[in-house]
Parts: sequence; C-alpha cells; structure tokens
Amino acid sequence: MGDIQDLVCCSFLIPLRGKPRVQMQVLCSILLLLLALGLQGPEAQTIEPVDLGQLPLRVAETGITQGLWLWSDKAYATSTQRQKLLDFCVQYQFNHLALAVYFEDHAASSLTLRQHAGLAQLLADAGERGITVAVLRGAKEMAFRQNHEQSLRELDALLQFNGNQPSAARFSDIHYDIEPYNTDPWRAGGDARRQVQLDYLDFLHAARQHIQENSAAVTLSVDMPYWFDKGVFVLDYHDNVKLFSEHIQDVTDFVTLMSYHRDPVRVLEQVAGEADYADKIGHTVNAGMEVGPVRGAEHFISFQWVPTWQFWQARTLIEEDARRRRGFGGVYVHYYGALYEKLNGEPPW
Repeated sequence: MGDIQDLVCCSFLIPLRGKPRVQMQVLCSILLLLLALGLQGPEAQTIEPVDLGQLPLRVAETGITQGLWLWSDKAYATSTQRQKLLDFCVQYQFNHLALAVYFEDHAASSLTLRQHAGLAQLLADAGERGITVAVLRGAKEMAFRQNHEQSLRELDALLQFNGNQPSAARFSDIHYDIEPYNTDPWRAGGDARRQVQLDYLDFLHAARQHIQENSAAVTLSVDMPYWFDKGVFVLDYHDNVKLFSEHIQDVTDFVTLMSYHRDPVRVLEQVAGEADYADKIGHTVNAGMEVGPVRGAEHFISFQWVPTWQFWQARTLIEEDARRRRGFGGVYVHYYGALYEKLNGEPPW
C-alpha cells in the first residue's frame, strides 16, 4: 500500500476520543479510503502538482471546498502577485480563498480598503479561474461589545464595496477569525468569560442582520477552535442552552475548525461532532490544516516540519472523507505564504 497505509495505520495506535459513534464514523472513513487507494495503482497514490507549463485555465470541479487562508494584501497588490496567487491555486487545487483585507484608516468617517483596486481585480480574475473569494477579518477583541459599532461599520463598508463590483466579480463570503479566547476576560473564566461569549454571539447576529438588510448575496462564516464543543463552554443564550459551538453554527452558514494536527485521523475526529450538527441544521463545517512555522510545545500541529508528501496525503485523506460525510464541506489550509515557501523554497513576495 505504501506510505499512506503506514500513515493511517499508525494513527490507529492512538486511542480515539469522543463518542463511540463518532469513533466508528472516523474509523469507517479511514478504512473506506484505504480500500479505495488499495484498488488503484501506485501512481494514483502519489500526489503530484500540475506541470507549471501546462496549467489548466480553471480549478477542477471537485464538489468540496478546498480553501486557503491568506493574510497579506501583498498577494493582490500587483498584477504579478495576483497571477502568482491564482496560478498557485490552480496548480495545487484551491477553489476558495479566505483573503484578509485591511482599511487605510479605521477612524476615518469614510472607510477605504487598502489595495482596493488590486482586490477588485483579483475578484474578477479569480472568478474567471473558478475560484471563490471570502473577505477575511479578525482581531481578538473585535466582538467585544464596546467594539461592535466599529466592527459593523467595517462590515457595512465591505458590503458597499462588494455591491459596487460587477456581479461576476464579487466576494462570496464574510469570514471572521476573531479568537476571543486569547483575551484576558476569557482566560479569567466565570462571568467574565460568559460575557465574552455573549458579546461574540451578539456580534454575529448583528452581522447577520446587516447582511440581510443590505440584501447582500454573501454567506457568513467564522473560524472556530475544535474545542468550543466542550461542556465547560455550554451557554444559555436567550433561554436556549446549547454548546457554544452549536450557538455559533446556528447563526453562521458554515464554520471552519482549527482542527490542526499532523495526524489526519485526529483531524477527522475533531470535525465529526460539528459535522453531525451541521448536517442536522442544513449547514456545513470545514476542517483546517496548518502548514505555518509553529514551534515549541505545539509544533506537532503543523506540517511545516514534515516531508511534503505527508501533507499531500493527509489532505487527500481528509478531502475523501469530506466527499462522503454529510455536513462536512471541505478543507482549508493555513496559510498561503507558508505553503508557498514550503513548496518553492522562498516566500511568494
């Protein structure tokens, strides 16, 4: 069977956590993938990029989301960088970008996007290549109640920008990466943490309302750690007691879990519960994979330090599960700059 068999079978040596049904779902998915790969020749088990001299015009239709986070607006500042980014997406099969955008002056009465001309051109070019784009915003205190007004002003500015673009050249999603757990009130626990949770949900509901009031044809999504479904974070929100993760999934169209781990079995285990709930409410959840330079005690979550083949095979395994599992939408990779440098030996700019 080769390397992927070794990769997956070794994973079974690590006890799976969670409910027995979730464990069985994950194990069955792995066994089905092993069977499928075993029926193919060795060449089908090797993930090779498209030859740069023979790039297709568009990404392939795969039926799942193959996303890529991107944090620097340098990637769309010039025509050269835009072409490099889109060629990379086609070569390595990324059909969706979560693209960070920034404002020139947050205090200005009229908010202007930095690199707005480059962003507009990228939206048009990406559409021609079969790639959808989400605008990505995030700051750890963005959803604190005292910051709602400013955060919603910025959302309105994004929606206005989008509405001014041609219909075929607009972003498809508002994507938030807020991470309130990195703040002192969250770490304090108790009532302070509960207030952070309430503020966060109130902000998402307000964002949803602003999108609806603008009649904007965009979805609302967030990044979320896989551990928001722990019992300690259960929350009574407007007389509705649920897991914090479920409250978030209720108000968004989809979530992307920061299910970072080099073991794909661990990733699938972390996604399974949220995928079940997503299917129940008619939404989806995406898995997240990390390739950034994570060091120290958490180095094991990143593929930066392992051979490239291990990343590609793990991605293939997770994507195959996404094609089979209801409520599982696809995979996002974090992030463009790190993956480009890992594959090419130099940064993209």
